[in-house]
Amino acid sequence: MIRPGNIDQWIFLGATVGHGYPDGESRSFSLNSPGMIQIVQMEPGAYRYLKQHGNYADGTMLSLSFYNTQEKPSPAVDGVVQKDLASFEIHILDREKYSDKRAFFLFQNGDNTAGMIPKGNACIDCHEKDAEYDGTFVQFYPVLRDRLLPEGL
Repeated sequence: MIRPGNIDQWIFLGATVGHGYPDGESRSFSLNSPGMIQIVQMEPGAYRYLKQHGNYADGTMLSLSFYNTQEKPSPAVDGVVQKDLASFEIHILDREKYSDKRAFFLFQNGDNTAGMIPKGNACIDCHEKDAEYDGTFVQFYPVLRDRLLPEGL
């Protein structure tokens, strides 16, 4: 996949701080170790379709950007702020094109192209098991949560 050139124009869906993948039952987030800031966005045409039809169109693209945290910004402020972009992924929903109905592409180190993450990986397994709507974590995205989940969360 070629890196989309207009992600700065995509629709903001939500953000998390320190949202990670803990080993076992332990959770490691703390202010001393805030992890990354993750930003989720959706391609504008797909967002318009979703608003009009109430579901995802085939070809819907979502991006998840992983930013390092800067704990001592200048000027000094409380909390953490986004630092540099560490990596990002594109999640494509397409029932016709992909046997799993979705594909993930991970862009690292400023790469402009990315191969599809192979089937049977932890990302796809988690999306199938724990995502609340059509393999997406709308439970974390306020913009979509009330629209797509019957009772919100």
